[in-house]
Amino acid sequence: MNSKIRKKILRVELYENIRRGVNFEGLSIRGAASQFKVHRREVRNALASAIPPERKVVPKRRPKLGQYEATVRKWLAEDADLPRKQRHTATRIWERLIDECKADVSPSAVRVMVKELRAEITPVVPTAMIPQIHSPGESADVDYGDVYVEIAGELVKAKMFAMRLSCSGKAFHVVYASEAQECFFDGHEKAFEAFGGVPGTIRYDNLSSAVQKVLVGRERVENERFVAFRSHWGFISSFCTPGVEGAHEKGGIEGEIKRARRSYFVPVLSGATMAEINDKLHAKVAQHDLRRHIEYRRNTVQEDFEKEKPSLMPLAAESFGSARILFAKVDAKSRVSVRSMHYSVPVSLIGKGVQVALSGTDLTISYRDKVVAHHQRLIRRGDSSLVLDHYLETFNRKPGAFPSSVPLHQAKTKGTFTKEHEAFLKEATRIYGDKVAILEVVSVLLLGRRLPMTAIVAGINGALAMNTPKGDLVEIKARAYLEPGDTKRLEDAPKVSSDPIDLTRYDQLMNRPVAS
Repeated sequence: MNSKIRKKILRVELYENIRRGVNFEGLSIRGAASQFKVHRREVRNALASAIPPERKVVPKRRPKLGQYEATVRKWLAEDADLPRKQRHTATRIWERLIDECKADVSPSAVRVMVKELRAEITPVVPTAMIPQIHSPGESADVDYGDVYVEIAGELVKAKMFAMRLSCSGKAFHVVYASEAQECFFDGHEKAFEAFGGVPGTIRYDNLSSAVQKVLVGRERVENERFVAFRSHWGFISSFCTPGVEGAHEKGGIEGEIKRARRSYFVPVLSGATMAEINDKLHAKVAQHDLRRHIEYRRNTVQEDFEKEKPSLMPLAAESFGSARILFAKVDAKSRVSVRSMHYSVPVSLIGKGVQVALSGTDLTISYRDKVVAHHQRLIRRGDSSLVLDHYLETFNRKPGAFPSSVPLHQAKTKGTFTKEHEAFLKEATRIYGDKVAILEVVSVLLLGRRLPMTAIVAGINGALAMNTPKGDLVEIKARAYLEPGDTKRLEDAPKVSSDPIDLTRYDQLMNRPVAS
């Protein structure tokens, strides 16, 4: 309990005892003062009223500063006509008093006086915040917030997109590498899908993904692609007043971002990829909304959302297509540079121009209308995503580059170069030497374009069991593992000692037949 409140309560009880002693127990004023150890004036005050009078506030005395009050008041009054960033601070006033007036005063005393004088000269008029009623499905707010996540053991700063329905308070969150427009559109479409509908009006800050130029009042020159996106989904856009004056206009979404950051990102979310982190985030949100209440609402957020959901506008028949189309040239290292990050393509495309479809979470690279590579979007500038399969033909000509190559290191990290491959390379090196061993393991890696990983791993184990680490033997054993109808051969096939890796998606992207 606050000490001032406690003292006031104790004084009320003291007055009660005094009044009881004089009125009912026959104590005199002098006797009551003696018994309760107070002045007779206090006894008379207690008899006059059961509520103790407020203590008189004694004006503060400034024995040293008082003679300079007029000077400081003049300096602060002159500040009204100066730019905000060139006005006096309390420290600067203290320095001027020392230098110009030869005053012997402390900085803390000057700060107190400046604060009081500023309140007198330019009083702050508080702005009332008026509660609002939001109809179901009527409006929503959108904004970004900074969050830290741990990806593959590294702490990185990311951007959390958030959309909050104004009526029920139901919110959708998704983490991206940046606030780029493709992430902005992708966040909208994921939110619409999660809500099962589209709100009538969406309120924004004046972010560049939507606003090209801020005009007078509420007028804006909107981004052309954003206008097309808004038209596709059928909602109306609304923008807040720029600066501090408009901060209260989207208090719901700003409070939601602060709440989400503390509720879902403490402790820091971690995962191998951004997609894994978002899966964990969505699971936390779904579980939390089942029991979360907003202020004094009787229903949970999820219960209010179920009532609001039928009022949302229906979803569009198809996606707008949030991916941004870019064009790039493949460099000598078989990479394309996108937003200062590098992504690999097959070496046959070196020096050629390719088309990149960049979305909020991944990117797809095409050449002559054929998809040649697919990557998860990177986060930090200078990072690279290099697929080992894209460089296999080069390793046949330059086997010496294989052991220390970045594609091999990333393949080991991702698990596409398994411990079976490692064992095969080690055994082949022991028997045939470095160069031949690398050529043999490359031939095994090339089998990944035609055979599933489970069969290849079984083939490697079979070849190692025969002490013959050759790529041809691995293929024979792998195809025997897949041969239908031979039950005994399947039973005798080496067991797969690592988790199977599904390369079907990549085979489809490369327009190759998928082995059955």
